[in-house]
Amino acid sequence: MDQINFKNLTILLHFFESTKCLLPYHLNYHFYCPLSHCHLSSSLSWSVPVLCSHRPAALPFARLIDWRLATVQIASDRFPELHFILRAIPLADLIELKRKGRFFFEHFLADSKVVVNAVLSTMRVLLQLPGMEQHEPQTVPLYRNINSTDGISFSSAAFPSFVSTFTKPPYDDEYLGPIELPLESPSYEHNFTALSLYSAQIWNHFPMALGVSPRFLPFAHFLPSDSEFGEDTSFGMRPVLPGSGQEFALALGGNRPREQFTIIILAYNREQVLLNTLERLNNLPYLNRVLVIWNDAHRLPFTPAWPRLHVPVLFINGTRNSLNNRFVPYKEIETEAILSMDDDMDIKQFEIVFAFRVWREHRDRIVGFPARFHARFGDDNFYNSNHTCQYSMILTGAAFIHKFYLHAYTYHMPEIIRQKVDEWMNCEDLAMNFLVSHLTRKAPIKTTSKWTLRCPTCSEMLSKDQSHFVERHQCIRFFARVYGYNPLVFSQFRADSVLFKTRVPHNHQKCFRYV
Repeated sequence: MDQINFKNLTILLHFFESTKCLLPYHLNYHFYCPLSHCHLSSSLSWSVPVLCSHRPAALPFARLIDWRLATVQIASDRFPELHFILRAIPLADLIELKRKGRFFFEHFLADSKVVVNAVLSTMRVLLQLPGMEQHEPQTVPLYRNINSTDGISFSSAAFPSFVSTFTKPPYDDEYLGPIELPLESPSYEHNFTALSLYSAQIWNHFPMALGVSPRFLPFAHFLPSDSEFGEDTSFGMRPVLPGSGQEFALALGGNRPREQFTIIILAYNREQVLLNTLERLNNLPYLNRVLVIWNDAHRLPFTPAWPRLHVPVLFINGTRNSLNNRFVPYKEIETEAILSMDDDMDIKQFEIVFAFRVWREHRDRIVGFPARFHARFGDDNFYNSNHTCQYSMILTGAAFIHKFYLHAYTYHMPEIIRQKVDEWMNCEDLAMNFLVSHLTRKAPIKTTSKWTLRCPTCSEMLSKDQSHFVERHQCIRFFARVYGYNPLVFSQFRADSVLFKTRVPHNHQKCFRYV
């Protein structure tokens, strides 16, 4: 080792658990070296590269990838201190470096497809060329227009419908917000800022947005609070006037313009249960539209009539019975916010509106109601639905999700996970939690005290089958093997409204009556 000129070499030290390996090789500082690519790729897949050089190493896509997130770079003059520097790295930092290294390897170096995509994306950033639109499949309508000649087009008039006579129960009659016409979220606003302002975030944390112009971004910046009242910045803003609950209910407030959400309901062979769920959504504030994905490809619903809501209700043919259909980013979804629901979810309107308000402040997380957690018993992880003081998952049978994650789930999540979901007919909600936690390293957010959403009128439920829980144990273990670690993050709090359980003067109102 004394014969090595360290000023002309880059040293990669691979360390994994107790194994250390020193691999010196020559690196041309002006041209990319294929040998260095091989060494870097092999090290990223299972270890943390340690680069020791007197000038910056020529790493692939270094203009856009922040290699400090996955490597340890040390000046060659400090090589004698290498042992002490590496010993000083905390375990959490070491694991994160290894995780990020594998993340970069899988998205930029693993095979020719991702390398070519990264090269083209680099050229697009340097030339400031927006990409193509994100692929969003067209829905296959469940009810077709009988006058259609192509057999595909449809209209809401072709749907069986009636004017619902459903009356809200007394505990759900509070004013929650204005009933407005459908309003879609502004699309493709970040075509150019995705190449500059958000470039580092996309390349280093959300690389599935490379090669396209993302329709929406879950990490887009928000406006300053005084923008609500600026002459040039107040358009679309709905400021909350001074006061308490009454003023709060009149507007969305927050630091973003007004917006709405889309409800996606996955339904199968339970028409009456679905009908009851749709009735409860009538006159729900901030609702843009409802998409009902009928997952029974062998028959149409027997119900001759569906409730007519204040917003469009689109019935979609799932074409095949797959739980992955819940997360298909259909073109008809025109809002960033999506409330994913099972057909048997009995959620009150005030709970939905409150969860929507919480999601608007945490758009990159899953926000919802039923919380679950994973626990370690012996040598394995287990799925657990018991009452607990910490959770790591929110079931997507009643949860708000950003549409960006639907693209990530359908087109960029490892294919083997979607295949296992179809094989077991289970665990799509766990897969989405794994994906979001893997990308953000944040825990989901639970709202309200509701722990289990029961359906007393449901004669058949997948969750009642004992094998359902056994499969979910297997899902957690399998997904962890696919990702190389368990990305789920624990949380020990839930979200309630500001004045919940607070005594207010008689002339004031709480934000919500019950949450």
